[in-house]
Amino acid sequence: MVLVAVLIGTSGCHQGGGRWKPPAPGQAAVLLNPGQGSLAERAFGDFTGTIAAGRDGSVYGLDQYLVRVTPDRRVQTVLYEDQVGQTYGGLAVLPDGSLAFGSGTVLKKVTVDQEGTVKVSVLAGATGRSRTPTRAVPRTANAAAHHFRGVPLPLGVRPDGSLVIGDGDVVWALAKERLTRLYQLRRPYRAATNPRLVETAMDAKGTVYLTAYYDAPKNRPAAPSPRISDVMTIRADGTVGRLAAPARSAGIAGVLTSMPAYTMAGDGADGLYILTGDDRANYVVHVHAGTAMVVARHLNGNRSGCRMPSHPVDAMNLPCDLPWNIAASRPGSLVMAGNAGGREGADSILQIAAK
Repeated sequence: MVLVAVLIGTSGCHQGGGRWKPPAPGQAAVLLNPGQGSLAERAFGDFTGTIAAGRDGSVYGLDQYLVRVTPDRRVQTVLYEDQVGQTYGGLAVLPDGSLAFGSGTVLKKVTVDQEGTVKVSVLAGATGRSRTPTRAVPRTANAAAHHFRGVPLPLGVRPDGSLVIGDGDVVWALAKERLTRLYQLRRPYRAATNPRLVETAMDAKGTVYLTAYYDAPKNRPAAPSPRISDVMTIRADGTVGRLAAPARSAGIAGVLTSMPAYTMAGDGADGLYILTGDDRANYVVHVHAGTAMVVARHLNGNRSGCRMPSHPVDAMNLPCDLPWNIAASRPGSLVMAGNAGGREGADSILQIAAK
């Protein structure tokens, strides 16, 4: 199936101009302030959506609409609501600049040519019923005939060219129209049910990072939300392990590994950004090669009348809550967007330059 549309720029959301200044290392700057009711607000303003960053500096948001913010900060609508679908998730920029996202039970690819014509095709997944949690999962499957367990979530392309996909409780690699199972969640104890992926990410080396959740058995307390110590890794060679994060990090008083893993994103190299928090603050922590460094911080309590200034600010003393979603286009450069569950002030798309 191929759908064709025309890329339309929403000039009302254009925030280009010579005055904008990108952040220096250790700083954050507002890349865009989506206006209330705008198409950009529908794509970037909700914590239920997702974002992705391209190598050219473009930022994409998916939530009802699929929208692009160009490197010169112009907003373009790539797909409208009827093209995205009623259920959607995941967003990845592929090496050729095209996009992949989950829509219903299929994985779609979006390409835009030089004339601005948008083409949408199906990469994998059969329409209709979803795979049930108890159904056996094959080692390999025909991509077009496979029934995903709900909305498939693309994570990115590994160095070998395969596209990695999250599928409920399974991680797949897609290549040459076939799916190969990389990993399937296992029940941690006998009575647990309905294992499923919570947060997923992948770095440029092809390492997959994930957290999982299991429904509690009847008459037992609910399972705790995933912590940083719960982050699993699946390396390109198939090795499965845990994230090598230290227990302590400068600027955080408590035990880092005991803190929640809210959202994650690969760092554009061979590490991971994690949004986390404690009673004192919310943080973005960069975990790399057994080290952990806080690259952005917002102290709790500083929310009344919050407004991000137009000039770059110290990323360690942000005046507003950190947005919910993270994406990195290249090492040291990350963007954040989403309203952080409705917390005041987190309505901007931030660009952060890590030290």
